[in-house]
Amino acid sequence: MQYNPQPPRRPPNGHRRPMAQGAPNPRANPQNPPRVRRDASQDYARRKAAYERQMAEKRRREARRKRKVQIFWGRVLVFFVILLLLAVVACVGFALYFNHSDPPPEPTTIRYTFNGDDSISLAEDKAYLGGVLYVDFSDLASRFGLVAVGGADEMRFVIPTGDETDSRGSGSEEDVIFRRDSDLSTVNGQDVRLSGPAVLHGEHYLVPADFITEYMDGIALTREGNTVSIARTYTDEIPDALAFTLKRAAAVDPLPEDTELGDIDPGAIIPSTSVPGPSEEDLVVTFLTDLSAYEEYMNPADRNAYLILVNNDNTVDETHKPTDLTDLADTRKDGRNVQQMRLYAAKALEALYIEMRAAGYKDVSVTSAYRSYAYQTSLFNMYTANEMKKDPSLTLAQAQAITATYSARPGTSEHQTGLCCDMHNLGAADVAFAKKEAYTWLTENAWKFGFILRFPQGKEDITGISFEPWHYRYVGRYHAKAIHDAGLCLEEYLTPAGN
Repeated sequence: MQYNPQPPRRPPNGHRRPMAQGAPNPRANPQNPPRVRRDASQDYARRKAAYERQMAEKRRREARRKRKVQIFWGRVLVFFVILLLLAVVACVGFALYFNHSDPPPEPTTIRYTFNGDDSISLAEDKAYLGGVLYVDFSDLASRFGLVAVGGADEMRFVIPTGDETDSRGSGSEEDVIFRRDSDLSTVNGQDVRLSGPAVLHGEHYLVPADFITEYMDGIALTREGNTVSIARTYTDEIPDALAFTLKRAAAVDPLPEDTELGDIDPGAIIPSTSVPGPSEEDLVVTFLTDLSAYEEYMNPADRNAYLILVNNDNTVDETHKPTDLTDLADTRKDGRNVQQMRLYAAKALEALYIEMRAAGYKDVSVTSAYRSYAYQTSLFNMYTANEMKKDPSLTLAQAQAITATYSARPGTSEHQTGLCCDMHNLGAADVAFAKKEAYTWLTENAWKFGFILRFPQGKEDITGISFEPWHYRYVGRYHAKAIHDAGLCLEEYLTPAGN
């Protein structure tokens, strides 16, 4: 209820309200003194003062509330202003960053010194190719007395012997051959793989620097910062002989030729009569893929056409070369030459790879197949030289005997027949392939395509060759099935005619 601060009004014209009839006259009542009116006025004043205090407090609270609301919205406004400023600054910063182009850095060069003297400098993109440090071998050769002969595609660097300066030398000089854009190099007749391809820069051959550290004696290569130092090494103040670590192998005397097998006469070999042959039903094979076009190659009509035995006792001469050699599509793609096999063997192997990939084994590839007599000679000589390098106490005959346990002598290698290949999924042929699932698949399925594991484990005394899980030989499905089921090696299965 609203309080009315106004005092009660008197009747107009000073008239008093008439008193009720019979009511006592307060003025005439000696018991009602004038102090009563003063108390009423004081009570009114107190109520008025309390009301004013109440209203003043209400106005103060309202003022405080308004100040709080103003402060809140002021802070909100300041926050958004600051946020907007930060966004503007960030946008300007990003715009400056992305539109700003730093000046190109100074090109880095690699400085090469020879015997402490300043020589050439190469830009870093020329000195490093594929992360491999290169050196100018042509410059090295001219400074250290090597003779260069050749052309743009192939360059031969020779270390002359004695006083001979002719690049042809005396026949015993050491040399290295680099081939443009190829990582295949030949050191003293032995093929080696470089860590990167040789590059022709103008008229100079650039080769990986690690060739010097791995294959050269008498020269040291070090690097500090951007400086590569190449210098001769000395013993008792005398320069060490300049040479290559790989040595030219001594010639190996060929084994006596077997004139009957020199022309690869399949009629001279027949399957053992003690081994039962498979039935026609056994030769029917179901594949995951459609290999009907390859059936005549996997299971040739002339079953004995590929029964050829080549080993230490049955040799071929250096003139033999099959006339139907065919490129293998599954040669390993690492820069090596495309490998070849005889037509029927090549087509049967093609079918094997189609089926093997369908079975999920996609990383197996052919690393070697047909080898000529000359190539087998160089290969055997290289292995022999390596054995003598590992153990200098070995005689040539002893080193050859060790080599013969894992590499065939020239004229005794099946590779020359064009009927076998090496295939695996390792960096290099190794017995570790026998632990791979792909090997298990091959041992179970190779016979279906006409192939056998040529040098199985446990037959070393018969074959004369250690276990080679990577070496497979084509004989046709009929004989491959018989050999597989009987658990034999080829020597046990084949018998010379007349025996």
